[in-house]
Amino acid sequence: MRQRALVWTGILVLLLAACGPGQQATATPTSRAPAGAPTSTPAPGATPIQPTRPAASPTPAPSATPAGTGPKYGGTLKTPMRTDPVGWDAMQISGGYLDMRKQFNVVFGGLITRPSVPEVNPCQSSPRLESLEGFRWVDDRTLELKLRPGIRFHNKPPVNGREATAEDLAYSLNRAAFVWPVSGAKNVAAHIKSIDAIDRYTVRVKTDGPVPQIGNTLLATYFGSAIVPSEAVTKEPLTDPSKAYIGTGPFMFKEYRRGVKVVHVRNPDYWKKDLPYLDGLEFAIMPDVSTRLAALLSGKLDLWVEEVPAPVVDSIKKYPAINVQGCPSTSGYNFLWMDLFTPNSPFKDVRVRRAVSMAIDRDAILKTIMQGQGMDAPFAPPPLNEWYLTRDAFPQPIRKYLEYRPEEAKKLLAEAGYPPGALKTQIEVTARYTSPYPELVEGIADQLNSVGIDARLDWREYVSWLEREQDCQWQGMRISRLPYEDQWRLMGRLHSKAGCPENKGGVSDPELDKLIERLVVTVDLNKQKELAAQIQARFVDQAWAVSVPDFLDYSAANPWVKNWNRGGYAAYSSTYTEVVWLDK
Repeated sequence: MRQRALVWTGILVLLLAACGPGQQATATPTSRAPAGAPTSTPAPGATPIQPTRPAASPTPAPSATPAGTGPKYGGTLKTPMRTDPVGWDAMQISGGYLDMRKQFNVVFGGLITRPSVPEVNPCQSSPRLESLEGFRWVDDRTLELKLRPGIRFHNKPPVNGREATAEDLAYSLNRAAFVWPVSGAKNVAAHIKSIDAIDRYTVRVKTDGPVPQIGNTLLATYFGSAIVPSEAVTKEPLTDPSKAYIGTGPFMFKEYRRGVKVVHVRNPDYWKKDLPYLDGLEFAIMPDVSTRLAALLSGKLDLWVEEVPAPVVDSIKKYPAINVQGCPSTSGYNFLWMDLFTPNSPFKDVRVRRAVSMAIDRDAILKTIMQGQGMDAPFAPPPLNEWYLTRDAFPQPIRKYLEYRPEEAKKLLAEAGYPPGALKTQIEVTARYTSPYPELVEGIADQLNSVGIDARLDWREYVSWLEREQDCQWQGMRISRLPYEDQWRLMGRLHSKAGCPENKGGVSDPELDKLIERLVVTVDLNKQKELAAQIQARFVDQAWAVSVPDFLDYSAANPWVKNWNRGGYAAYSSTYTEVVWLDK
């Protein structure tokens, strides 16, 4: 499995993909928006069309809190991070994304965010326009962005609180796309011809054709969504947080003590009136899980977001006052990959792959190994994006490959020329992860053996295991995550030309290629969903990889932490800390 540092950002389809050529999205007005802020207007000659889906809702106003219960101003929220920052420039970071995302979000805010506030379903929240006031496709090669007037940089030299303008936005997007392209930005940048400011608050992005994923990669992920001032950054990697961390977000960088903490303080000039509520944020550097647990239970930590290990959850739940949330992973989903790189690999036979899928008793794994605290999805958890399908959504001729059918698995293996014990393989796994990971991989090996596949676990140190994945040097099988950076890239990883390590198993399917190629240039939301369903059906039918139940991501908060929810999806910009307050 890859580190949970790799991430997914698919939910932006609700905002950007709903707006095809000539459509626009505008921010929902709130009492905290800058006075007199204009809405996005059509360019000359373009006909505005209302989005097929409503714009995302803003963060609930403070008045939504019951009278007499808050919110209260003041206090410093203390939360842990696993390691020291691996860098201070988001476009330079090669690891530690989850920890650095938390730093990055509170300082920069973002263009489009996934706010983390209590909703009907605590595991879901809708994307909303943040620093962007609106956007629209002028035509299928021109994306126009409107920056909110009145947003100012932190009052620090060399910018000294000046207003952020379209020039800053264009500079920032160009830097993200071309100077230091990160992750999927490289793929998007190949289709961008120019990014230019055309007036004080308007930027136009010119492309070589429809590129709907531009929104996910550049506008919503924290890699590219920050507005950075040109006078404070350079073409070289930024290493000094006092210079790198000058943004427009709710908090300002104050202090970093290696091995101890990172501290941010309230931005008094934040563009949202009366926010944030907190005086500051302290990220305590705590590599050891037991230390984090003890600090949470003793009250030294207020909030532990997303990285609470499943085995620790039961200990926390003994304290009913502590609020525990378990939600689908926001960074990737577990698959059992089969070697399609090696000539004469037995897994090039679709019958063998289907047998492997039907040998997995997913329900039993969820009930016993994960004790009901996991998730099962054919491709990616449906709550993460409206594209993704539940098991029941597949037609029965395909759905059967997601069901536990050991006798049919044995029959398929025999038809492929593998009587019991004849197919010998290894499953590469890493010794890095703690319970229930070892139980999961052992359970899968046992289930494969029960249908006559001689599967043994090949335990490897994490560095060796990861290097073999990156170089596609592994053979047999391996359990590894399919990251979620965005829904286009997620499915694009299965294209035959994606290459190693994007295409983890060496999938080469001309029919799948054609579907993916149609998807990446489709801006109509309904057509996107149709194509995504066809891609998933083909993926499951051919069993190019076998989904296995995955763990939930857990968060925990002491009872005095109010108005919080999980911090958005892993690569999404999120401003949840601006509305959190402490009742103590």
